[in-house]
Amino acid sequence: MKYIWKSKRFMIGLLYLIAVMSASFIYTYGFQADIPKPPKYIYGDKGQIIGTHPASPLLYPPMGTGRFGDQIFLQVLEGAKFTISLAIGIALIRLFSGVICGVMLSLYTKKLKPFFRYFGEMFHYIPTIFTAFILIAPVMYAIHDNRENVSPNIPLLLYEAAVAVFVVWPSLSLYVSDEIDTFMKKEYMVSARLLGASRRHLIRRHLSVLFQERLLLLFIQHAVQTLILFTHMGLLQLFIGGVQYKELYENDYRPVSLSNEWSGLIGLNYFEANLKPWVVLGPLFAFALTIFFLNLMAAGLKAAMEKRERVLNQSAVEEAHTDYEISEQSFTFAKGSAQSIH
Repeated sequence: MKYIWKSKRFMIGLLYLIAVMSASFIYTYGFQADIPKPPKYIYGDKGQIIGTHPASPLLYPPMGTGRFGDQIFLQVLEGAKFTISLAIGIALIRLFSGVICGVMLSLYTKKLKPFFRYFGEMFHYIPTIFTAFILIAPVMYAIHDNRENVSPNIPLLLYEAAVAVFVVWPSLSLYVSDEIDTFMKKEYMVSARLLGASRRHLIRRHLSVLFQERLLLLFIQHAVQTLILFTHMGLLQLFIGGVQYKELYENDYRPVSLSNEWSGLIGLNYFEANLKPWVVLGPLFAFALTIFFLNLMAAGLKAAMEKRERVLNQSAVEEAHTDYEISEQSFTFAKGSAQSIH
């Protein structure tokens, strides 16, 4: 795996994630408490009212302000740790559960694989966001009906994460199982099984090598898929962790995100897109930039894997065509044998 760290594209994407996550945590736990609350109106140099929120990026660079006066850049920065951490965590759980299920289907419960395939094929024809909407919407509507200020809803967050895992789990499990079935048909795997290798030995010595490189690539791809799913959920008003209602004007309560997670910032403000587009463009740009760097990591990783495979194949070909000169030094003679030959 050392060759991966030599990929510039992979390292650039990794450094971006580390920088954004570090800045988010430093801001939240180091500086957020010292930032004053935004005023209700925007005042000029002479104290006169010159406008109300949301303010454009020209007045509050770099991304302007939202309806409540909060700077969008700081909201995006605060929500980065929740958005990226959730995407990474969900991608890891997807891989862990998918690999375990795929191994079970290929090596332990082969008879169940046809039935599992029928079940998994449903998810090929139904978009994942539709399944997520059907499972999450009733819970979200029940919370919205309360119309009360609430704390971040951890059970709701865990439920939404479980749904995000479930909607791709059957497809991922079948993909892993099919990869294992193809790998098991290779000559050295057939030979290992004929020589009596146990399934545990095959998993530890052979399958682990097969997935060592591919799992990292799958992980990055599923992190991207999770971020895209978050965007769709936000547009459908499925907010991660729930929302709370704040009073904007007298008896006028508006929903706000509990965590400033990016999809929530988009979904809660998408109606502002025509009048105040910067309110939505800020978190949307953060999504696009993060997905770009994740795809950059995936491209760098794939290129590094292909380069390593070419080097290994070239070394094998060169070794096969190497001519050896046979001489006395090519053999080890028993004591006294060399004298008898002469």
